[in-house]
Amino acid sequence: MDKRKGILANLILLTLGIVAVVHILPSNGTFSLKNLIARISGPCTSPIEYRVGQIDPRFNISASTFLTDIDQAANIWNSSYGKTLFTYNSEGELAVNLVYDSRQTLDTQINNLQSNVQNQKGNLDQQISQYESLVVSFNSKVSDFENQIKYWNSRGGAPPDVYSQLIQQQKNLSQEANKLNLMAAQLNQSTVSYNTQVGTLNQTINEFNTALSLKPEEGLYDPKTDSINIYFTSSQPELIHMLAHELGHALGLQHNPNNQSIMYPYATNTQTPTQDDLRALKTLCGK
Repeated sequence: MDKRKGILANLILLTLGIVAVVHILPSNGTFSLKNLIARISGPCTSPIEYRVGQIDPRFNISASTFLTDIDQAANIWNSSYGKTLFTYNSEGELAVNLVYDSRQTLDTQINNLQSNVQNQKGNLDQQISQYESLVVSFNSKVSDFENQIKYWNSRGGAPPDVYSQLIQQQKNLSQEANKLNLMAAQLNQSTVSYNTQVGTLNQTINEFNTALSLKPEEGLYDPKTDSINIYFTSSQPELIHMLAHELGHALGLQHNPNNQSIMYPYATNTQTPTQDDLRALKTLCGK
């Protein structure tokens, strides 16, 4: 299954659009003996037995947790058809593997950077809003002070007590102006830091796109080895969708163009088969 991803950073929209070669279940692959027998006797006649294969520790997921995800993906098809199409067997021939590569590293980096950028954006927006509010208040005070000066100048000067008050107001406004200037300088530094993060995010996305252009599949069913390899994933819902998609290929289902379908050729979080999925399943398995 191919991967497409969108990244939003502050005022800059970074779109990660991947148009990749779609992997298709080969029609002339070399299948395992059990799969070959199943295809001779007809699809869906006996459950496909799956097992947890290799798990790269860098995925930071246990075998039991991964098995739960596979079970959930398998039950999507089992419950839709009303018959056990997939079942777990620790010695099953269909191995489901987590194969870590550079794309998972880059994808993890993108997610972390995206989170940092979004947090920085929230903090920066809040600081800018506070600064702008203080500037409005400061300008109002300055305008009021200037009006007082004009008033007393038009009368030849202020009395000593008023004059002292005006001098104190002037000092207070000067101190407030210094604080606002300091805040502005800090905001500039925060903006520079934010822009640096956005630049790093852009660079990482470019590296990710390059990696995907060489190897676009997020997951792949290989009929020759009777295995499903998951190369990288961004979330558990996406993982379960991807597992269900590749299990569909293992069953014999092909892609369909409905972007809400399990068998849509791009990764989504969808976990409910569409009518297109169900029609293809009934056509494959029979009513």
